[in-house]
Amino acid sequence: MEAPTLKVALHRYTMFFHILLDEFAYDYSTEGDLARIALVEKQPLNGNRVLIHELMLKLFHGIASWLIARKIPPAMMECAYAKPQHSADYLYFYPGSVTFDCPQTVFYFDRALLEEPIRQTKRQLGEFLKRAPADWFYVSFEDRLFSHRVREYLVKEYALLRKGPPANVKEVAEALNMSVRTLSRRLNIEGTHFQAVKDELRRDMAVEALTRSSEPLVGIAERLGFEDQACFSRAFRIWTGNSPAAYRRASVMPTP
Repeated sequence: MEAPTLKVALHRYTMFFHILLDEFAYDYSTEGDLARIALVEKQPLNGNRVLIHELMLKLFHGIASWLIARKIPPAMMECAYAKPQHSADYLYFYPGSVTFDCPQTVFYFDRALLEEPIRQTKRQLGEFLKRAPADWFYVSFEDRLFSHRVREYLVKEYALLRKGPPANVKEVAEALNMSVRTLSRRLNIEGTHFQAVKDELRRDMAVEALTRSSEPLVGIAERLGFEDQACFSRAFRIWTGNSPAAYRRASVMPTP
C-alpha cells in the first residue's frame, strides 16, 4: 500500500509469496514493452492444478488492477496446462490471446502500467477486503465483452421461450442494431462465434436443470431448442463427455 508505483508494489507482492509459500511463487520480470508475471511451481501442487493457476492469476490481476484503480488489460496469457472444458469462459476473465500447453502459466500486460501510482489508501483497503474474493475479478460493466451482450440477449429469449426455436443469429443482430456480418466480425475479434456463444449458454442451462431440478430430459431438450431428446443427448455428450442422464445421476449426493 505504501509503494510509490505499481512496479514497486509488484516486487513486494512477489517477495511476500516467496516467504509465505514453499511450493509456489510468482516470478516478475519485463520483456520489451511487456511486463511478465509467471507462476512458478517449486514442488508438485496438491489438488486441482488448473484451478490453482486460475485463482492465483486472478488474485494477482485483481489486486494489481485495484491498486492503480483501473482494470489492467491482459496483452497475452500462456497456460501451463491443457485446454480445459471451460476455456470459453476465459473470454470473460482474460480477454486477449490465450495459449495452452505452455512451459509456464504467464500473464503479460503493458509495461507502461508499471509506472502508474498506487491510488488506493488503507481506508479503502478495508472495503476491498470485505468484498473479497469478488473484487479479485475487478470487472466493470463497461468492460463487458460483446459476446457477453449476445449471451445476455439469448438468456432473455430462453426465459421467454415456450414453443418454437430460440433466436437465431439474424434476430440477435437486428436486436443489437447491427448486421449479421458486423455481429460475426465482433465475435470473431473475441475469438468466438454466434453458435459457440449459444451452445455455451445451452450447456450451462442444461447443467443447471440437470443438477437443480427434476425436469424431464425431453422437457429440457425442448426448452433449449433441440429437435428431440436424442439431439440434446448427443450435444450434451460433446460438451461434457457424459449423457444427460449419467450427468444427473452423478450429481445426486448419496443419502447418509
